[in-house]
Amino acid sequence: MEYVANQTSHVVATKRNFTQGLQALLQGKWIVGYAFLEQLGEVSQRQGKDANGEDVVSLLEVDYEKYWPKEEEFVTPPGSEPVPRPEAMMKPDPRRVDMLAHYTFVFLSQAQYDNLMPVVTTGGGKAMLWEVDTKVSEVEELLQYVAELAGAKERRRPRLTQTSGEGGVVVVRLQHRDDEWSVKFLQTMESELGQRSAEQNEFLDAILTVTPSDLRKPLPQASQQTNGSQTGNEPAASRITAPSRRSIDHREENPAPTTQQQQPTPTETPQPVTSKMPETTLQRPAFKMSLWTNPRRLFATSSPTPASAPRHLSRQQKKKSKR
Repeated sequence: MEYVANQTSHVVATKRNFTQGLQALLQGKWIVGYAFLEQLGEVSQRQGKDANGEDVVSLLEVDYEKYWPKEEEFVTPPGSEPVPRPEAMMKPDPRRVDMLAHYTFVFLSQAQYDNLMPVVTTGGGKAMLWEVDTKVSEVEELLQYVAELAGAKERRRPRLTQTSGEGGVVVVRLQHRDDEWSVKFLQTMESELGQRSAEQNEFLDAILTVTPSDLRKPLPQASQQTNGSQTGNEPAASRITAPSRRSIDHREENPAPTTQQQQPTPTETPQPVTSKMPETTLQRPAFKMSLWTNPRRLFATSSPTPASAPRHLSRQQKKKSKR
């Protein structure tokens, strides 16, 4: 479902690491479980009528501050993200607003751009698309494009880790590309830039810890040695051959009809969720809840069509398009 900036008040989900959840964290909103809705429904419900035949007011109408459910008691627990963080770190933090303001993120596929562009722009950053065409795109063209974004005025490309000032350019690594050509392409790119490409699933921890600089780390010296031991920040070649990890929960980004149970993709393992709700309803994808002056008024909107990105075409792609 759509996350509406400055209107969405709560995101209800069984996962943390998905587009709308990251947007909520950046804007100081809560990510809560479905038990929060159950509790809200109980205190909002009017039961019976008084002697005059009027509806008895709900507990929430009697004392809003007292009976409003405490969000910190219903925070969505950690899932399969690389660094599980305690629930205390999920509280709204005003420091996250515009924390990406000085960063430019380069996505190498349309799917990546569609998933994370809303997150980057919500945090004040810029999202660019340089789509990699397997066995067609040239590393040199990508390097030149990144250099231009980094503000290089000379013909010689600077290494990204040598650029000064706040923020910088971050290239987001391609997902699920383990063929020889893609491995070599990403490995060469990282080596030339002197900076490891960011994983999609690293955005959550960078936002929770308010450390966007973690997304543009230099290549560890140990990982640049051919016989060196692997570290947590290994280069693209070694990370691509590692077991595939889902970085954004697409079940929650692209909700299925609520009358059908959501089926996990082959690369995902369903996470157990503790709730009073029946198991069938727990499989519902996340949806957005907006609360207005009247706390009983809830609404949800459908997902918008992804915005088109400024696309960079390589020389080979331009030739193909002319044909």
